[in-house]
Amino acid sequence: YFSRYNLYAVLSSLALIFSILLFFMLSNLFANFLVIFFKRIINSLVGVFFIFFFVFIILEVLRFFNLTSKIYFYICLIIGTLVVIYSVINAFDVKVNNVEMFSEKIDKEYKIIVMSDLHIGSNSVSDMNKAIDLINRQNPDIVLIPGDFVDEDYIFKEDLSELRTIKAKVYYSYGNHETYLKTDVEKELSSYNITFLRNKSIEFDKKLTIIGADDNFNKLNASLSNIKIDKNNYNLLMNHQPTGVDIANKKNIDLMVSGHTHNGQIFP
Repeated sequence: YFSRYNLYAVLSSLALIFSILLFFMLSNLFANFLVIFFKRIINSLVGVFFIFFFVFIILEVLRFFNLTSKIYFYICLIIGTLVVIYSVINAFDVKVNNVEMFSEKIDKEYKIIVMSDLHIGSNSVSDMNKAIDLINRQNPDIVLIPGDFVDEDYIFKEDLSELRTIKAKVYYSYGNHETYLKTDVEKELSSYNITFLRNKSIEFDKKLTIIGADDNFNKLNASLSNIKIDKNNYNLLMNHQPTGVDIANKKNIDLMVSGHTHNGQIFP
């Protein structure tokens, strides 16, 4: 068990890397059901392998102390498997976190939903539809999408009409995955009643300004430099990566919403 698992780990890792590259190329050339299906499985296996990477480290520590009994090997495998099962359940069990905030700058109540990192493409359109249904049940005034909503070019060939059913104003800023695509995401999705804020701002109400910054690898200062920000308004910023809080504070941002880390879904 202990003498063979390293070889299995190396071979399976090489197979996974090769499969990722293969299906990445195939999905760009042939966006058919089988290619997409297997690519989604492989994407999930990346997470599984990452979790078992830490299992292998534990096994190495045990071997260092000559604890090479079968029981230790099986205990580690069971723990890794349980973590994977929990991770899958956690990933697909979408929860609504309610946060109440107050400011003297506004005298009206707004219900705002932040929805980031759906990764439609890696995930299916049906996942998007479920998210939209959950959004509409909250009766929001505003929906904010701070990036990584889509991550595959072929997804624009599918039926995304459910986006039109969102019962709120929708504002979208770019994440890193939008910049990787060949498709002009703004052009494709603007017809679905979505307003794109790419290093731009918009006044939603007299005292509420919504600002969107393109994900540009932590150059938030440059993104905000050409945007007129009224310090008397309540300024809400969409910034894909949760960095640059000090910059946002200096620029009179009252609230910054982000995504990117997937709520720490995979350690660290």
